[in-house]
Amino acid sequence: MIASTPEPPYVAVIFTSVRTVEDDAGYAAMADRMEDLAATQPGYLGIEAARDPDARVGVTVSYWATEEDGRAWKQVAEHLGAQELGRERWYAAFRQRLTPPGALRSPPMVEGKMHFRRMDEGTDADYQVLASVHVENMEKLPGLLLGMLGDLNADAAYPIDRLQHSLQSATRARRDGRDDEYVVCALLHDVGESLGPMNHGEVVAAILRPFISEANHWMLEKHGLFQTYFYGEHLGLDPNARDVYKDNPHYERTVEFTTLYDEVSFDPDYDSDPLESFEPLVRAVLHKEWAPPSAATD
Repeated sequence: MIASTPEPPYVAVIFTSVRTVEDDAGYAAMADRMEDLAATQPGYLGIEAARDPDARVGVTVSYWATEEDGRAWKQVAEHLGAQELGRERWYAAFRQRLTPPGALRSPPMVEGKMHFRRMDEGTDADYQVLASVHVENMEKLPGLLLGMLGDLNADAAYPIDRLQHSLQSATRARRDGRDDEYVVCALLHDVGESLGPMNHGEVVAAILRPFISEANHWMLEKHGLFQTYFYGEHLGLDPNARDVYKDNPHYERTVEFTTLYDEVSFDPDYDSDPLESFEPLVRAVLHKEWAPPSAATD
């Protein structure tokens, strides 16, 4: 049984032993007696015990309100007598230790930091801090995504690196008069490739889902499959695999995106707008108050 202890600080007396093969019944009776005796001592908080029957190694931990209570338990005459009897009959080896003062102590309260070991032990104050962390993360998200987009300039195998591909896609969309949300989707459509080489569309769609329309979310999620229309035959893929979604209301939108802005945007001679020119759009589209998860947003 796991002891029900109060909030720290408190101390523990740890008794580790290796049993002999002799007198199991006598040992069990003495162990029960020691648990009963401990429970009568000042400062007793609880006890836990476990033993490996094969290795015959056991650990008993008793919890005490103060260091003085723990030390006093170690010196109780009947307890000392049981240890001496154990040395003679039941133990091949044993050791008893007292946790040092302060070892079982709550972490110091630090302003702006959560102070729980388990989430179901958190306080209102803890979860106000948690909420502030998420609010801060929301504010950082545009910069984080723009940084990830900038990292796509390391490509060497493509005709142009994926940063330039993304800029070209977004520039084409903007010059065609697409709205800001659509342009941001075009800019970020491949930002998840390093994290999700097999499902990068799903990655970026999941990140942007709280900020964009259902139509744009579906377009991002499926654009990788729709793109295979243009190269599938070279890899033994069905170029028309996208047609399984032909009845979806966003099918034509995704065909249009991949045709006009994705598959054509590997042109080294195209004059794309710089990344900095898209930053205000990204920050505007991703500007939203944080809210905790709920069934309505799941």
